[in-house]
Amino acid sequence: MSNPLLIDARARSALRRALATLELAEAAHRPVSMSQALLRVARCYRALGALAPAEAALQQAVRWAYASGSNDLQAEVLCESAETAAERALRRDSTAPSADLCDPATAPSPAAVRRAARERARDLAYELAALAGSVCDPRWEVQVLLCASDVLAQCGDLGDAEQLKLRAFRRSSGSAGVQGDAARLPATGRGADA
Repeated sequence: MSNPLLIDARARSALRRALATLELAEAAHRPVSMSQALLRVARCYRALGALAPAEAALQQAVRWAYASGSNDLQAEVLCESAETAAERALRRDSTAPSADLCDPATAPSPAAVRRAARERARDLAYELAALAGSVCDPRWEVQVLLCASDVLAQCGDLGDAEQLKLRAFRRSSGSAGVQGDAARLPATGRGADA
């Protein structure tokens, strides 16, 4: 069994390295480098369970990814953003990004924070679905569609999640005209591990 303190130390060390990489990317000021560095920082925050800072880094990464013009990079950042927002929507301990700085009387409730995160996750999933057809690799397109499907399932949009799963199945079979059984795809959503 792994020691949680050791895992936490490794995650913090990874975050320090990611922040150092971000400093170098900021000096170069290139959209691809900035987006990738911010994505790495966000993943480190997420590994530490710090979802609010992860989302903040991802918001910046999305802007840089769009500035880069790379649909593949945009899809990668949007996948991470959607998954992070969905994770935050499911967490019972979600707080506002700056809840410690807010007046407790005006700070949003955890339920309001979760609702807002769920809406962000849905919006990002639909954005992903729209972007999926413009990525370079058909296998990556399938992964992007499955990510969007999984996020929508976590948000309770099961009909749309199933439609995206079917679209991914059709794409993976090599023909958009093939009628396939979406149930043959890997399970997605919260019930996948059951």
